[in-house]
Amino acid sequence: MGRCNKEGRGVVVPTITIFNDNETVDYGGMQEYLDFLLANNVDALFAMGTTQENATFGAEEYKELVKFMVEYVDGKVPVYIGVSSPATRISVEYAQFAEAVGADAVFAGGPYYMRVTVDELMQFHKDIAASVKIPYLLYNNPGLAKLGLEVSQISQLTKEGVVNMIKDTTGNPVRTQDLKMNCKEGTKVFFGDDYGAYQSLIVGADGWTAGIGNVFPEKCRKIWDTVVEKKDYEEGFQLWKEVLPFLNVTINKDFYGKSGRADWLQMYKLGLNLRLGLSAKVRRPLFQLDEKDSKMVEEIVKKIGF
Repeated sequence: MGRCNKEGRGVVVPTITIFNDNETVDYGGMQEYLDFLLANNVDALFAMGTTQENATFGAEEYKELVKFMVEYVDGKVPVYIGVSSPATRISVEYAQFAEAVGADAVFAGGPYYMRVTVDELMQFHKDIAASVKIPYLLYNNPGLAKLGLEVSQISQLTKEGVVNMIKDTTGNPVRTQDLKMNCKEGTKVFFGDDYGAYQSLIVGADGWTAGIGNVFPEKCRKIWDTVVEKKDYEEGFQLWKEVLPFLNVTINKDFYGKSGRADWLQMYKLGLNLRLGLSAKVRRPLFQLDEKDSKMVEEIVKKIGF
């Protein structure tokens, strides 16, 4: 189905969790959701990250969902498993579990909540990577982890053999270019945002972790194929503009004359609900979208053609 090799390339979807009304995992819904992504030729899954509400999971339910996802996908595309935790020992435990059940790589952002130094953050990544034999993907997300790494620091980790892949969630495609130029040859660099993704593909991103791929995987597939494979930047930009209305509202409500937090997760889930009828439930402390925002999202999805 997917066209990605095990080293990572192409459209990588940061997966969500389908919940029942009581906030337990809806495994039937998860099967339908994963089938939808696979049928639309995504190249890999970036699972148990921020978008999957990983921080809300206890250890046992985390392991249950990880095992389910790896086994259900069954090698059709690579599955990268998030192991972020405030404690290195817990991240190591999760990484070793993910490896044992067949994950293709593990990744971690920062030890959220802990106020670490750059040296401590570097060691955090080194400790997790050393605990497993499968590839380690560095998830650089300073917006949520509260501390990120510079290009030179990430480059150092690649040259030391700690990091095989990078997801850079700064929203800056220039960093994609810089990482490709400065990291160890062969390091896979994924653009970890939607805003600026089109530009990142032009400057050499190996992959795009497409949040909007949860809702429009076939459109993300077509954008990738047109821009990266065909190198038709003009046609690719026209395709890009088709999804921009939805992408923009998930990034910044100011685009639509609204204020407040950009509720990207709730909007992904509502968009998927409109396409497949799956639950759009998020776990507390998050709230569901209000009626006005829900109507706005419905109108945007309809205009895009769904």
